[in-house]
Amino acid sequence: MKQETQTPTDQPGHTTPKQPEPSLPSAAKKHHGFGHFIWGSMWRRIVTSVLVLAILVGLGGLTVFEVRHGGHDNQNSLANPNSVSASVSNACTTTNPPFSNFPIALSGISTVTPLGHLDPPSHNFPVPHMYINYAKQPNGDPVPVTFTAPGNINVYDISIIAKVNDTNTGKTYYDYKIWFTACDKLLGGYFIHVYGLSSQLAAAFGPLDANQITSNVMGHESWGPGIDVEDVNYTKFVNVNLNAGAEIGTAGGAANFTTNFDFGLSDSRKVGQTADPAIWKPNDDNYVCSLDYFSASVRKALYGKIGDFNNLSPAADQQCGQVYQDQDGTAQGVWVVKGTNKTNQSVWSLNQHLISFIHDNIVPHNYMVGFSSDVQQTLGFQDSSAYIVTPSSSGNVDRPFNDVVANGSTYCYQTTPQYSSPGQSGISFTLQMLNPTELRMGALPNGVSCSSPSSQWQPAKYLDFER
Repeated sequence: MKQETQTPTDQPGHTTPKQPEPSLPSAAKKHHGFGHFIWGSMWRRIVTSVLVLAILVGLGGLTVFEVRHGGHDNQNSLANPNSVSASVSNACTTTNPPFSNFPIALSGISTVTPLGHLDPPSHNFPVPHMYINYAKQPNGDPVPVTFTAPGNINVYDISIIAKVNDTNTGKTYYDYKIWFTACDKLLGGYFIHVYGLSSQLAAAFGPLDANQITSNVMGHESWGPGIDVEDVNYTKFVNVNLNAGAEIGTAGGAANFTTNFDFGLSDSRKVGQTADPAIWKPNDDNYVCSLDYFSASVRKALYGKIGDFNNLSPAADQQCGQVYQDQDGTAQGVWVVKGTNKTNQSVWSLNQHLISFIHDNIVPHNYMVGFSSDVQQTLGFQDSSAYIVTPSSSGNVDRPFNDVVANGSTYCYQTTPQYSSPGQSGISFTLQMLNPTELRMGALPNGVSCSSPSSQWQPAKYLDFER
């Protein structure tokens, strides 16, 4: 579908935004991990890898860097499940888990935040990795941790996603992302926010080229007085086999600036349920719960640590979360603004024109809505954030999103913000399924709420979505 700049229609109150080219998201909050968007297309990575190997062979060891632009990278090295022997496949399941030890000591973990996190404007769709939040030292700093290989893995890509300049101490730190495969490439995974590489990985990564890093700076942000952060796209392909327990790197401690690391895992044998293949490109749909691939005792301990970024969840809510929540013919799942150009895009590389109606990953029986900044601005909401819906099993107010179908009904929602801050309140909005693949969201006029008569639920502005 061709991307066009749309103008408002002659329908009263209908405002449709311009459709700019998808842009890189702003940095996420540091405790959530700001480097999640530096992940390119799977197929581009495959082609790039082939070109890199050709150059290396032809020129005798020339160091080659890949510059990535936006998107949510997938484990492009994943194998076709049919090409892997049955013995390997059978020994690499949640029943026969391939990982024996967690990448950091369990004593260094305070909580584990499940899959499916929303944190607009940088994370408008369910995040496909878990956040492993560090335990705290008495002074409040995260404990220092050492990363080790969870099982027998191959590290094939090391990226720098940020350069942290501490002008208070004159020190510079690099924030690494480590890509790996396991089980003859049936599994692919990554760790984000490794601050020091092991000697083995450092040797494979080689000396830093300061000019390359400087030329690939994508933006700046501040994490406090004297802490300047440069968002970076800088990668080297490597080929390092590590046995279970071999050191990968370090993080945490007073010298570092993140309070968690991200752990993502894909299984080429798994396919998540998605409603729009044009949004979810091939192999964007096989992210899994990494906890389930550990031995039973480790898995049990990790599930007991599930919670938000600070507090454990009640036992009944300690679930691993979900990435893929689309339900055909209903409002539940992920959507894009009608008319958005989806050609050569994926759910991870789009960061505008997006909205998600999904389960709350911390309290799964609740629901959550999150949307990109252009949607927020068009509909006139206070900010681009995530909002919680406590569902009702009857009526047309706060119904579960999978109850919203194309039956001519309009549903009204009143929400509370995911994170409360001074002056922030929930939003109220309406939903109507126009047909099984189109959804309309409306912003209620001032003075009208979901407790008003339904005849007054006429939106001041609305926006149509599709999938």
